Amino acid sequence: MPVEASRFDITACSAYKWLCAPRGSAFMTVSPEAAGRMRPTSAGWYAGHDIWASVYGPDMHLARDAPRFDVSPAWLSWVGTVPALRLFAELDMAEVRGYDAGLADQLREELGEKPAGRAVVSLPDPSGRRMASLQAAGAAVAARAGNVRIAFHLWNDSDDVKLALQALR
Repeated sequence: MPVEASRFDITACSAYKWLCAPRGSAFMTVSPEAAGRMRPTSAGWYAGHDIWASVYGPDMHLARDAPRFDVSPAWLSWVGTVPALRLFAELDMAEVRGYDAGLADQLREELGEKPAGRAVVSLPDPSGRRMASLQAAGAAVAARAGNVRIAFHLWNDSDDVKLALQALR
C-alpha cells in the first residue's frame, strides 16, 4: 500500500507475497541524512560508482547515492519480480486492497466476527484442528502462534471464502 517513505529514515520491504514476486527481491529507501550515517557492509561491485570499473578491484569507489547500498541482484528472483511489478503498476492498489480485505471481511462476517478491513484473518487454533480441516479442504493456510492464518489476494474469490467456511463449520 502507499507509504510516504520520505517520513522515515529507512524503509525496507520484500517483494515476496503481496507483490507476488519470488523470494529474494526487496526494496529499501534511505533518507540522505540516514545514508550519511550508514556504512555499507556488504558492498560489492554492484555498489560501485562505476559498476564495471568495480568488478575487478583493487580499489572500490562506492556510488554517492542509493546504489551504494545495493548488493548484486539475485538474478533469478528479479526475472520473476519484473513481470509481477509490471502487473501491479497497472492496477489501482486501493482497489486491490479493497478486494482482498473484502473477501477477508466476508469470511469474518460469516463467522460472526466484525469486519477488520484487512486481508488476513487470524483465528485461534491451539490444537491445529482448524488448520488441518482447511488444508484437507484444499486451502493454503499457515499456523502462527496458536492461530490459523488465512490470507486473501487477487487470485482468491468468493468460492474460496465458501471453501473456508465449509471447512471451519
